[in-house]
Amino acid sequence: MARFDLPDLGEGLEDAEVVRWLVEVGDNVAIDQPIVEVETAKATVVIPSPYAGQVASVFAAAGEIVDVGAPLFSVDEDHTSSGDDPPVLVGYGRSAGPARRRPRVTPASTGEGWGAAVLAKPAIRKLAKDLGVDLAGIQGSGPGGSITRSDVETAAQPATDQSTDDLDDQAAGSRLTGTRRAIAAAMEKTLSIPDAAAWLTADASGLLEIRSDINDNSVTPFALAMRIVVAGLVRFPGLNARFTDDRLFESSEVHLGIATQTERGLLVPVIANAQTMGAIALGRQIASVAAQARAGSLTPSALSGSTFTATNYGAFGVHGGHPILNPPNIAILGLGLIANRPWVTDGGDIGIRPMIELTIVFDHRFNDGSTPSSFLRYVADVMADAAALREILEP
Repeated sequence: MARFDLPDLGEGLEDAEVVRWLVEVGDNVAIDQPIVEVETAKATVVIPSPYAGQVASVFAAAGEIVDVGAPLFSVDEDHTSSGDDPPVLVGYGRSAGPARRRPRVTPASTGEGWGAAVLAKPAIRKLAKDLGVDLAGIQGSGPGGSITRSDVETAAQPATDQSTDDLDDQAAGSRLTGTRRAIAAAMEKTLSIPDAAAWLTADASGLLEIRSDINDNSVTPFALAMRIVVAGLVRFPGLNARFTDDRLFESSEVHLGIATQTERGLLVPVIANAQTMGAIALGRQIASVAAQARAGSLTPSALSGSTFTATNYGAFGVHGGHPILNPPNIAILGLGLIANRPWVTDGGDIGIRPMIELTIVFDHRFNDGSTPSSFLRYVADVMADAAALREILEP
């Protein structure tokens, strides 16, 4: 019997939620055949089988969360791999430390009315205790008769003659899962960061002039703005950094995170070594990773490792906003809608110019106002000056 444990699916990930099983117990499977689809904080991943044989058991139902290193499924092998250790899928690797295991079942008797030899995970037991549900009275619907979250929540509902409207109100709630659960946790984490912001209104005339000269649809105004941003980060490396394990790591390489709205929520695909790309290459890469993010085809590694993040809320027709930091990055730039507005020129004349609001939010522990403001000023000045932008179209 060969058991497969959930592998480390990406940087900093501790667990994954089972979305759906692609096989059933008793099915025959081949090596590399897709077995289960799981959702991590960063992506949806299909896990193949490293074994050939018959599926003997699955250790989590759809909707349940499995820790890295915990058993996921087992197979009666036709052909076994050598060695005693569970296999590692190519491209995922092992955790740096010992696996944090969450047992499938924990038969135990508390002696206090919580049942004996019930099949439930610790998290399910805690939920039952919080809701005042006796696990001994529940018939589990999970694998092997184990009790699931859904079983506990159903048992917690009062059996009264409520009206249909009342029942509809109860059913309206939904728990956070997968990407949305990870986003919520990340947003809570940012509350502890002492951030600060600076913003200005920039003239985008030069940027739009250059855009009209480039015959490539992937080079959008946003893509050109990102080329300016990358050049600015090379000049101001104090913003191009990650804070992890109580240490600040500045980088000479710009790994640009692009906040992208998808059906699963907000994802941040990363363009590695953006400082080596010209405007056209960068524009095509931005279009590519955004399309992959929306299609859900990015791997977890493609959503990790950014040193700076940019978000384009102008795409939604708004002029400005206050971006939220994307830890472990220490700064994020927000770009609003480019819109024609009356503007007083340097000569004192009033004219109509394509204007854009730029906002930088930064971790105040590592930067005072000088560097972020100087960076913002640089980006704005190049946007306004076609000649200056033309000089940095290529790295």
